[in-house]
Amino acid sequence: MKIAYLMNTYPLTSTTFIRREIEALERLGLTIHRHAVRMWTGRLVDPRDIAETGRTHYLLAGNIVQLLAALPRELFSNPRGLLRALRVLVELVSNARGGFVRHAAYLLEAAYFRQRAQSENFEHVHAHFGTNATTVALLACDGRSELQLHGARSG
Repeated sequence: MKIAYLMNTYPLTSTTFIRREIEALERLGLTIHRHAVRMWTGRLVDPRDIAETGRTHYLLAGNIVQLLAALPRELFSNPRGLLRALRVLVELVSNARGGFVRHAAYLLEAAYFRQRAQSENFEHVHAHFGTNATTVALLACDGRSELQLHGARSG
């Protein structure tokens, strides 16, 4: 099974438990693809966390062209999924009472992530914490019904 982990920022010094969880799943023979919206700018000291940085694909790191191109690609390759995601986006914006620009950025990230998920054949998305990464995963999975979404919350 190919699983994508999607987090807001990874690795952090406080996400050791996520790294250990991923390592345990890999020992069981699962393929885990690490994704984060952004890189952490703090200093990592654990060599295993430092190694995780190289294994993680960052949605916002040098991907502006790919992010902007993802939405038109989505319009032509997955119009029904995009429409479903737009419906969810409208509901999210109305519940947030604003923040349209932020949510529009989430849609770009979701389109880009969904296309990666499709090209890399992810079967499952695991989103940690109830942050923007979870919104990105929700929008991406709503656009691709066969992609399963599983969210985890802390504490």
